Amino acid sequence: MDHFLRRRDELSIPRERGDRIAITLRGGDQLPHNLEKRGEGLAFRAEPKARGESFIRILAELTGWEYKSERWTWENWRLYQFTKGSLGGDTGRLNNGTFRTLMSKQPLSFAMTASNTIEYILEEPDQIV
Repeated sequence: MDHFLRRRDELSIPRERGDRIAITLRGGDQLPHNLEKRGEGLAFRAEPKARGESFIRILAELTGWEYKSERWTWENWRLYQFTKGSLGGDTGRLNNGTFRTLMSKQPLSFAMTASNTIEYILEEPDQIV
């Protein structure tokens, strides 16, 4: 495991660990970090794409899996904005009633992140379908 983590960390840059590529909005251009406009959609810039492919190749090598770049999509993306929230912990009580209320909002995803906290994503302001 130590060998894997060292190889992952060789791909790291400031503010981005080697197994992640940030797409957070940064700066004044309102474009997601590491993406650029290409045609009608968005695509990874060359450097973050190369880091991503390097990490995938490490995983392929260590697991015996074959990385086939032609089966991956690195461009022609649409950007959706969602709302992240949490329930429980410091943000209010987690109980049957608050959980039912959360489920009535049909979260796109949710996860127990502590014994008393759920983090969730809502399709707001954009919707996929």
